Amino acid sequence: MPVLAGLVLVPAAHADLFDNIQFWVGTGTNRAALEIDWNDGQANDALVWGYCWDSSATGGEMLEAIVAADPRLYAEVGGTGSGAYLDGLGFRPSGDQDFQLNPPLSFNSQHLANDDNANSSRTAVTPGDFWMEGFSWPGFWSYWLSTDSRLSADYSDWSFSNFGMGDRVLANGDVDGWSWNNSVGPARPVPASVPSSNGAPSLNINFAGGQVTVTWPASAAGYSLQQTADFSSGDWTPVTTGIVVSGTNFTFSTAAISAGFFRLQH
Repeated sequence: MPVLAGLVLVPAAHADLFDNIQFWVGTGTNRAALEIDWNDGQANDALVWGYCWDSSATGGEMLEAIVAADPRLYAEVGGTGSGAYLDGLGFRPSGDQDFQLNPPLSFNSQHLANDDNANSSRTAVTPGDFWMEGFSWPGFWSYWLSTDSRLSADYSDWSFSNFGMGDRVLANGDVDGWSWNNSVGPARPVPASVPSSNGAPSLNINFAGGQVTVTWPASAAGYSLQQTADFSSGDWTPVTTGIVVSGTNFTFSTAAISAGFFRLQH
Protein backbone atom coordinates (compact mmCIF):
# COMPACT_ATOMS: atom_id res chain seq x y z
CA MET A 1 0.00 0.00 0.00
CA PRO A 2 2.30 2.82 -1.16
CA VAL A 3 1.66 6.10 0.55
CA LEU A 4 1.95 9.84 0.09
CA ALA A 5 0.43 12.87 1.68
CA GLY A 6 -1.31 15.49 -0.38
CA LEU A 7 -3.23 18.71 -0.18
CA VAL A 8 -6.07 20.02 -2.27
CA LEU A 9 -7.84 23.20 -3.25
CA VAL A 10 -11.59 22.91 -2.78
CA PRO A 11 -13.13 25.45 -5.19
CA ALA A 12 -15.98 27.65 -4.06
CA ALA A 13 -18.09 26.10 -6.82
CA HIS A 14 -18.25 22.74 -4.94
CA ALA A 15 -16.87 20.49 -7.67
CA ASP A 16 -16.44 16.82 -6.77
CA LEU A 17 -14.13 16.86 -3.75
CA PHE A 18 -12.23 13.66 -4.50
CA ASP A 19 -11.58 14.72 -8.11
CA ASN A 20 -9.76 17.80 -6.80
CA ILE A 21 -7.47 15.99 -4.36
CA GLN A 22 -4.02 16.00 -5.89
CA PHE A 23 -2.21 13.47 -3.71
CA TRP A 24 -3.30 10.42 -1.80
CA VAL A 25 -2.19 8.27 1.12
CA GLY A 26 -2.15 4.56 0.28
CA THR A 27 -3.68 2.50 -2.50
CA GLY A 28 -6.84 0.44 -2.63
CA THR A 29 -10.37 0.33 -3.96
CA ASN A 30 -11.79 2.48 -1.16
CA ARG A 31 -11.26 6.24 -0.91
CA ALA A 32 -11.83 8.70 1.91
CA ALA A 33 -10.60 12.19 2.75
CA LEU A 34 -9.41 13.96 5.88
CA GLU A 35 -9.81 17.71 6.39
CA ILE A 36 -8.13 19.67 9.20
CA ASP A 37 -9.22 23.22 10.05
CA TRP A 38 -7.00 25.11 12.52
CA ASN A 39 -9.29 28.17 12.42
CA ASP A 40 -6.50 30.41 13.71
CA GLY A 41 -6.85 33.21 11.17
CA GLN A 42 -3.67 32.42 9.26
CA ALA A 43 -3.66 31.93 5.50
CA ASN A 44 -4.27 28.35 4.32
CA ASP A 45 -5.31 27.16 7.78
CA ALA A 46 -7.63 24.46 6.38
CA LEU A 47 -6.08 21.53 4.50
CA VAL A 48 -7.30 18.18 3.19
CA TRP A 49 -5.62 14.87 2.34
CA GLY A 50 -6.84 11.80 0.43
CA TYR A 51 -6.67 8.22 1.76
CA CYS A 52 -7.03 4.86 -0.02
CA TRP A 53 -7.30 1.41 1.53
CA ASP A 54 -8.57 -2.14 1.13
CA SER A 55 -10.33 -4.31 3.71
CA SER A 56 -11.23 -2.12 6.72
CA ALA A 57 -9.97 1.12 8.27
CA THR A 58 -10.98 3.56 10.99
CA GLY A 59 -10.85 7.32 11.19
CA GLY A 60 -8.00 7.00 13.67
CA GLU A 61 -5.99 4.80 11.32
CA MET A 62 -6.49 7.29 8.49
CA LEU A 63 -5.28 10.17 10.67
CA GLU A 64 -2.19 8.28 11.86
CA ALA A 65 -1.29 7.10 8.34
CA ILE A 66 -1.43 10.65 6.97
CA VAL A 67 0.53 12.11 9.89
CA ALA A 68 3.20 9.41 9.50
CA ALA A 69 3.58 10.11 5.78
CA ASP A 70 3.58 13.91 5.67
CA PRO A 71 6.71 15.51 7.22
CA ARG A 72 4.80 18.74 7.78
CA LEU A 73 2.03 17.31 9.94
CA TYR A 74 2.08 16.56 13.70
CA ALA A 75 -0.52 15.13 16.07
CA GLU A 76 -0.99 14.61 19.80
CA VAL A 77 -3.26 11.69 20.72
CA GLY A 78 -4.51 10.50 24.10
CA GLY A 79 -5.74 7.02 24.89
CA THR A 80 -5.30 3.95 22.67
CA GLY A 81 -7.28 1.82 20.26
CA SER A 82 -11.01 2.48 20.19
CA GLY A 83 -10.56 4.87 23.12
CA ALA A 84 -8.08 7.13 21.33
CA TYR A 85 -8.90 10.83 21.19
CA LEU A 86 -7.29 13.88 19.62
CA ASP A 87 -5.59 16.53 21.77
CA GLY A 88 -3.51 18.53 19.30
CA LEU A 89 -2.69 19.02 15.62
CA GLY A 90 0.13 20.98 14.03
CA PHE A 91 1.47 21.80 10.60
CA ARG A 92 4.86 23.24 9.58
CA PRO A 93 4.62 24.45 5.95
CA SER A 94 8.40 24.34 5.37
CA GLY A 95 8.59 20.63 6.29
CA ASP A 96 12.14 21.08 7.61
CA GLN A 97 11.53 19.05 10.83
CA ASP A 98 12.33 22.01 13.10
CA PHE A 99 8.82 22.13 14.54
CA GLN A 100 8.97 23.75 17.97
CA LEU A 101 6.27 24.21 20.59
CA ASN A 102 6.15 26.09 23.87
CA PRO A 103 5.91 24.32 26.29
CA PRO A 104 7.86 21.61 24.38
CA LEU A 105 6.23 18.36 23.30
CA SER A 106 8.09 15.21 22.22
CA PHE A 107 7.01 13.50 18.99
CA ASN A 108 8.07 10.04 17.81
CA SER A 109 9.43 9.29 14.34
CA GLN A 110 5.84 9.14 13.04
CA HIS A 111 5.22 12.73 14.25
CA LEU A 112 2.86 11.43 16.95
CA ALA A 113 2.86 12.41 20.63
CA ASN A 114 0.97 10.26 23.12
CA ASP A 115 -0.19 12.36 26.05
CA ASP A 116 -3.38 11.99 28.08
CA ASN A 117 -3.17 15.54 29.43
CA ALA A 118 -3.79 18.29 26.88
CA ASN A 119 -2.13 21.65 27.54
CA SER A 120 -4.29 24.43 26.14
CA SER A 121 -1.52 26.99 26.66
CA ARG A 122 0.87 25.27 24.22
CA THR A 123 1.59 27.27 21.04
CA ALA A 124 3.81 27.08 17.97
CA VAL A 125 7.10 28.96 18.37
CA THR A 126 7.68 29.87 14.71
CA PRO A 127 5.29 32.36 13.07
CA GLY A 128 3.38 30.68 10.25
CA ASP A 129 3.37 27.24 11.88
CA PHE A 130 0.01 25.85 13.03
CA TRP A 131 -0.70 24.29 16.42
CA MET A 132 -3.94 23.99 18.37
CA GLU A 133 -4.32 21.84 21.48
CA GLY A 134 -7.07 21.19 24.00
CA PHE A 135 -9.72 18.71 25.09
CA SER A 136 -12.42 20.95 26.55
CA TRP A 137 -12.88 24.62 27.41
CA PRO A 138 -11.33 27.00 26.28
CA GLY A 139 -10.80 25.00 23.08
CA PHE A 140 -11.05 21.51 21.61
CA TRP A 141 -10.94 19.57 18.33
CA SER A 142 -14.47 18.77 17.15
CA TYR A 143 -14.93 15.69 14.95
CA TRP A 144 -17.23 15.89 11.90
CA LEU A 145 -18.40 13.34 9.34
CA SER A 146 -19.65 13.66 5.78
CA THR A 147 -19.26 12.13 2.31
CA ASP A 148 -17.82 13.19 -1.01
CA SER A 149 -21.27 13.40 -2.61
CA ARG A 150 -22.76 15.46 0.23
CA LEU A 151 -19.93 18.00 0.27
CA SER A 152 -19.84 18.27 -3.51
CA ALA A 153 -23.45 19.46 -3.35
CA ASP A 154 -23.16 21.57 -0.18
CA TYR A 155 -19.90 22.02 1.72
CA SER A 156 -21.76 22.87 4.92
CA ASP A 157 -23.37 19.40 4.99
CA TRP A 158 -21.43 17.90 7.90
CA SER A 159 -22.72 15.81 10.82
CA PHE A 160 -21.15 16.05 14.26
CA SER A 161 -19.62 12.69 15.22
CA ASN A 162 -21.08 11.04 18.30
CA PHE A 163 -18.22 8.56 18.62
CA GLY A 164 -14.42 8.66 18.63
CA MET A 165 -12.02 8.22 15.74
CA GLY A 166 -11.07 4.72 16.90
CA ASP A 167 -14.69 3.59 16.57
CA ARG A 168 -15.32 5.39 13.29
CA VAL A 169 -15.35 2.68 10.58
CA LEU A 170 -14.63 4.23 7.18
CA ALA A 171 -16.65 3.47 4.07
CA ASN A 172 -15.84 4.32 0.48
CA GLY A 173 -16.60 8.00 -0.15
CA ASP A 174 -16.40 9.11 3.48
CA VAL A 175 -14.88 12.42 4.59
CA ASP A 176 -13.69 13.11 8.14
CA GLY A 177 -13.21 16.66 9.37
CA TRP A 178 -11.32 17.89 12.43
CA SER A 179 -12.17 21.51 13.24
CA TRP A 180 -10.62 23.56 16.06
CA ASN A 181 -13.30 25.15 18.17
CA ASN A 182 -12.77 27.81 20.82
CA SER A 183 -16.37 28.92 21.27
CA VAL A 184 -19.41 27.42 22.96
CA GLY A 185 -20.52 25.18 20.08
CA PRO A 186 -18.55 23.05 17.61
CA ALA A 187 -17.59 24.74 14.33
CA ARG A 188 -18.22 22.95 11.03
CA PRO A 189 -15.22 22.51 8.70
CA VAL A 190 -14.91 25.06 5.89
CA PRO A 191 -13.65 24.66 2.29
CA ALA A 192 -9.93 23.91 2.37
CA SER A 193 -7.15 25.79 0.60
CA VAL A 194 -3.73 24.89 -0.80
CA PRO A 195 -0.53 25.41 1.24
CA SER A 196 1.85 28.29 0.58
CA SER A 197 4.24 27.95 -2.34
CA ASN A 198 7.24 27.40 -0.05
CA GLY A 199 5.81 24.11 1.24
CA ALA A 200 7.42 20.70 1.04
CA PRO A 201 7.58 19.06 -2.40
CA SER A 202 4.67 16.92 -3.56
CA LEU A 203 5.08 13.15 -3.69
CA ASN A 204 2.99 11.51 -6.42
CA ILE A 205 2.28 7.79 -6.58
CA ASN A 206 0.61 5.92 -9.41
CA PHE A 207 -0.37 2.25 -9.53
CA ALA A 208 -0.83 0.57 -12.92
CA GLY A 209 -0.03 -2.76 -14.53
CA GLY A 210 1.38 -4.26 -11.35
CA GLN A 211 3.88 -1.40 -11.03
CA VAL A 212 4.10 1.39 -8.48
CA THR A 213 5.67 4.62 -9.79
CA VAL A 214 6.73 7.35 -7.37
CA THR A 215 7.62 10.83 -8.67
CA TRP A 216 8.63 14.12 -7.07
CA PRO A 217 10.26 17.36 -8.35
CA ALA A 218 13.94 17.10 -9.28
CA SER A 219 14.30 20.60 -7.85
CA ALA A 220 13.57 19.28 -4.33
CA ALA A 221 17.12 19.65 -3.01
CA GLY A 222 17.82 17.95 0.32
CA TYR A 223 14.87 15.53 0.18
CA SER A 224 15.33 11.76 0.04
CA LEU A 225 12.82 8.99 -0.68
CA GLN A 226 12.17 6.52 2.15
CA GLN A 227 9.99 3.42 2.43
CA THR A 228 8.62 1.10 5.11
CA ALA A 229 6.36 -1.93 5.25
CA ASP A 230 4.66 -0.68 8.42
CA PHE A 231 4.34 3.06 9.13
CA SER A 232 3.57 2.40 12.80
CA SER A 233 6.97 0.75 13.32
CA GLY A 234 8.93 3.97 12.84
CA ASP A 235 11.51 2.10 10.75
CA TRP A 236 12.00 3.93 7.44
CA THR A 237 14.65 2.81 4.94
CA PRO A 238 16.21 5.19 2.38
CA VAL A 239 15.67 4.21 -1.27
CA THR A 240 19.19 4.37 -2.70
CA THR A 241 18.87 2.59 -6.06
CA GLY A 242 16.51 2.74 -9.02
CA ILE A 243 15.85 6.48 -8.89
CA VAL A 244 16.16 8.20 -12.28
CA VAL A 245 15.58 11.71 -13.61
CA SER A 246 12.67 11.93 -16.06
CA GLY A 247 12.12 15.44 -17.37
CA THR A 248 11.71 17.70 -14.35
CA ASN A 249 11.02 14.86 -11.90
CA PHE A 250 12.77 12.15 -9.98
CA THR A 251 11.10 8.78 -10.70
CA PHE A 252 11.21 5.48 -8.84
CA SER A 253 9.38 2.36 -10.07
CA THR A 254 8.97 -1.00 -8.41
CA ALA A 255 6.73 -4.06 -8.55
CA ALA A 256 3.57 -3.68 -6.46
CA ILE A 257 3.76 -5.13 -2.97
CA SER A 258 0.99 -6.12 -0.58
CA ALA A 259 1.86 -3.42 1.96
CA GLY A 260 4.29 -0.54 1.85
CA PHE A 261 4.58 3.20 2.39
CA PHE A 262 6.73 5.95 0.89
CA ARG A 263 7.64 9.44 2.11
CA LEU A 264 10.06 12.29 1.39
CA GLN A 265 12.37 13.14 4.26
CA HIS A 266 14.41 16.35 4.54
